[in-house]
Amino acid sequence: MSISVEMFYLITFLYLIHYSELDNEKNIKLMCIYILTEPEEQPLIFGLQFRVSSDVEHGRGMKVEADTMNIIDYGLADIAFC
Repeated sequence: MSISVEMFYLITFLYLIHYSELDNEKNIKLMCIYILTEPEEQPLIFGLQFRVSSDVEHGRGMKVEADTMNIIDYGLADIAFC
């Protein structure tokens, strides 16, 4: 599966605005993308780590299944790479 960077950012942003804690967040920045599965493994799972101005120390993270774009887990930044 291949998507453009612009589409990836748009999808990520749309997911983030669904979480009530980020509804009023003005400063969300994607800091890192982690590929959590080996290329030959299915499904491909990646982690997204964000900086949010309301919690700069801990940030936010999520795991996403690439094929369905379902959010598997969401929480503090360490969710993105654990």
